[in-house]
Amino acid sequence: MTPPRHPNRMLAALLAEADWSATDLARAVNALGAAQGLRLRYDRASVARWLDGARPCPPVTHLIGQVLGQRLGRRVTLQGTGLTEPSVAPVPRAALRGGDPVRRLAALCHTDADPARRGALATAALA
Repeated sequence: MTPPRHPNRMLAALLAEADWSATDLARAVNALGAAQGLRLRYDRASVARWLDGARPCPPVTHLIGQVLGQRLGRRVTLQGTGLTEPSVAPVPRAALRGGDPVRRLAALCHTDADPARRGALATAALA
């Protein structure tokens, strides 16, 4: 189940500050990506999805910060764009210590079914 999306007010504020439309941002991201050897085809609809709470994959998230930073003449961090992963709740340590081993195993196995923790588990497996 996909977690609910929340509008990205931070990105919307940056677009307004930059006096850019969604199309302007898409073009700038595509151009910077092309300069780095990436074939990107973002458009107004892509940016609309980002504003609605979707997150593009890296390295696009970083490109967005770069083009907005260039436009605004200041550093724009990934966190400043609102395009970071939501905070992930760690597995409660109490669930993994002491007590019944079957309960501990069940708690550990349940973490991959929790959408709030799934990203952290996938990242940890690749680290």
